[in-house]
Amino acid sequence: MLKRPSLYCEDYSYGHSPHFIQARKAWEEKRFQVKVRYLGSDIFKLILEDGSSLKLHNHEPSRLLEHLEDYCNGEITYSIRFHLLGIKTDGFGTGMFSMSAEPLKPCQVSKKNKKTFGLFETDLPSSYSDGSRGAGSGSSNG
Repeated sequence: MLKRPSLYCEDYSYGHSPHFIQARKAWEEKRFQVKVRYLGSDIFKLILEDGSSLKLHNHEPSRLLEHLEDYCNGEITYSIRFHLLGIKTDGFGTGMFSMSAEPLKPCQVSKKNKKTFGLFETDLPSSYSDGSRGAGSGSSNG
C-alpha cells in the first residue's frame, strides 16, 4: 500500500518529526488507548480511556488522516510523556506521529527548503470533521 511520503521536516520539536529516541522511549513506557477526532487545519482531539481529552497539533494532518483511515481497525495509542501518537499498521509496525499542545511554527522541509505547515491539498470527506477513529468508537470506523 503506497503511503504519502513524509515531509522530511528537520524540526524534532513536538508536533513535527518524531526523533527515533523519542519513539523508542515512548514504546517502552505506558501508552493509553485513544480515539482521534479531526477538528480541521492541523488540530486533532484525542479522547483517552478515562474520557478526558487533549487538543493537539501535527504538522502533517493529511498524512495522519491517511493512516487513521487505512488502519482504522488497528490499535491507536498515545504516550503523554513523549507526545507520540501510535497507529498500529497491519502487522508491519506502528506509524508514529509527534503531537503538540501548542500551535506549530512553520517547519523546514529539507528537499525544497521552503516553509510549510504540512498542509497538502486536502479533499477530506466531511465525516473527518465530526467522526472519530480509534479504539472504543463503537463502529468499524470505515
